Amino acid sequence: MKGKFAFIILTIWLVVIAVLTAILISASIDKNVDVDGAFAYSLNEDGASYSVGLADKDVYFGTELVIPSSFKGKPVTAIKENGFSYCSGFSRLVIPASVTEIKYEAFKDCSSLSEVMFADSMVLNKIGNAAFNNCDSLTAVKIPTGMKYLPYNLFHGCDKLRSVEIPKGIEEISDGAFGYCVALERVDIPYTVKQISDSAFYNCHALERIGFDGGEKPSNLRRIGRSAFYGCRSLGDVVFPEKIKEIGSGAFAYCESLRSVSFTGSALNEIGTSAFIGCDSLNRVDVADIANWCGVNFVGNDYANPIYLGQRLYNNGELVLRLEIPYGVKTISARAFKNATRIVSVTLPRDFDYESGSIGEDAFRFCYKLAEIHNFSKLQLSSDTVSLASTGYISAYVQHIYYWESTSYPKSGSPFPYGESGAVYSEEESRKWETNIYTYGDNDEFIFYKSSSVHYLLEYLGTDKHIALPTTAKPYGIFTGAFFGQTGIESIYVPDCVEEIWHFAFYSSTDLKRIYIPSSVISMGDRLFGKTEDLQIYFEASEHVVGWKESYKDNATDVVINYSQNKEKLPWVMDLIED
Repeated sequence: MKGKFAFIILTIWLVVIAVLTAILISASIDKNVDVDGAFAYSLNEDGASYSVGLADKDVYFGTELVIPSSFKGKPVTAIKENGFSYCSGFSRLVIPASVTEIKYEAFKDCSSLSEVMFADSMVLNKIGNAAFNNCDSLTAVKIPTGMKYLPYNLFHGCDKLRSVEIPKGIEEISDGAFGYCVALERVDIPYTVKQISDSAFYNCHALERIGFDGGEKPSNLRRIGRSAFYGCRSLGDVVFPEKIKEIGSGAFAYCESLRSVSFTGSALNEIGTSAFIGCDSLNRVDVADIANWCGVNFVGNDYANPIYLGQRLYNNGELVLRLEIPYGVKTISARAFKNATRIVSVTLPRDFDYESGSIGEDAFRFCYKLAEIHNFSKLQLSSDTVSLASTGYISAYVQHIYYWESTSYPKSGSPFPYGESGAVYSEEESRKWETNIYTYGDNDEFIFYKSSSVHYLLEYLGTDKHIALPTTAKPYGIFTGAFFGQTGIESIYVPDCVEEIWHFAFYSSTDLKRIYIPSSVISMGDRLFGKTEDLQIYFEASEHVVGWKESYKDNATDVVINYSQNKEKLPWVMDLIED
């Protein structure tokens, strides 16, 4: 009984202590908090300044909320955590120059806030995470100077934010800072920014332009994080600054309008998995430094390399047809030039690594027009494309491989040699070079390749929507993938000097609507018209051509074949011939 009584006394005593402690804590807090009208002020640790928030979240301010600059003769230097969050009664916010810190979620979900006015002389040392998260009505903001980074989810979900001015001095734009700002149209990244972190501009659907030019000084941007610009479906062109080293996984995934990307420097080390997946409009990749590009690590899959989608490789503004691997390059990364369908020849320098594996797996896979390799190194290359595909050397439709003595080396830009496949040329013989690759047409818009006495059309460089292929004295063939992925062409007339059409010749020419093929064509390859829609094929012949398998039907839509067609009775054909 005594033990039970003692337990009751102890319990009562503990409750009394807890209550007294709560009262003391409350008194301690209360003495540092003052309520004045709608505002609650807390004395900061320095004892010389205040932080401010709302005393009552349901208070009505009218259309404007002006943060006080002082209280009881001391400056207001901070806005509290959640200090004004979920406040929907005001549309205009005025923040005085006395404020140097805005804390965590200070104005989160202020759904009516459309304008934030920072004092002109304001120096803001810190903004907390998600400070303006989900401010649905905010349309424009000029961020004050003073900070080193823009924090996590700062303006995330501000779906009416159209413009933002980021100040010099910012070194990092943190994760999700502008994620789902679906109305943001343009952003200029100041030269001081070194990193754009993961999902920083995730799903900014209206974003048309990113300025990486750095303004008054060269940009210091080194890294773009994972999914940083994922889903920016209005983005048209991107020019990466010289110092960029890393582009993260999915960084530009599903930027559906992205047409071109340019790499202006030589610092790039890595592009992450699926960095450009879904960029279906990409048709140009411009690289300033081929040597650097050979060493880039394209992580995970084909979509790490924009060339896989863009197909057209440029070097400082010039379309690369003859790819010369620079002296000093020892190896070529896996997938480095995969699907670069405009390359017609490759030159390996004499100091290139002769070890197996120095050319990474699939480095030149699907380079359908690669007709010549000029090998000045000791690396032995097989011309068997099946073997090359399995060993990871060069998987392409290589016609000739030339070997040179180590003392022979042509000057950059010189025409390439001509001779038997695998022949070894001396320095004296190298002076007798004859080019195999030549242009044709009024504007040199057609690229041809000569193999012995046989000629092939490799490439069309023009921009016309309706084209007649060249009529020549000697017959020629249309080479593998000659018009692969060539958008913009709607009509093609094939003249009767063409005798054969190779595999994939018109594959993925998605704008092609009609083509005339003469009876002179006696051989046609596989999958010629894959990924086309609403295409009319006019054959002069009355029956199938040798090799013609109609395999395009596996991935083409509404293709109509018309046999026994007289070109004189097709007005669109006659218009092309007469032009």
